[in-house]
Amino acid sequence: MSRLAYDTFRASYMLTAEEQLPENREEFTASIEDVMQAHGIECDAKFTELPEEQKRQLLEEARNLFARSKKRKKRQQENKESEDKEEVIVVVSD
Repeated sequence: MSRLAYDTFRASYMLTAEEQLPENREEFTASIEDVMQAHGIECDAKFTELPEEQKRQLLEEARNLFARSKKRKKRQQENKESEDKEEVIVVVSD
C-alpha cells in the first residue's frame, strides 16, 4: 500500500536524498504506512484522492517518525558498543 505513496512522493521530488537511499527506502516506506494507517487511509485509492496539502502533511509526519526511529537505532547501537567495550577483559599472564 505505502509503496505507491513512496513512489508518488519520489516522483513529485518531495523526498530528500537520504529518504531515497536504498538502505532507507524500506524503513521510510514503513513509516509512511504507519502514518497512513493512523489516519485511517487503508488503500491506494484513498491516497491518490487526497489533496496535495494532506499528502504533504502525511509526508511530514512520516519524516518525524522516521527520524525518531533512526535516533532510537543510533542510541541502541551506541549502547551496544559501550556494553561491548565494558565486556572486554584483558588477561595478563606472567
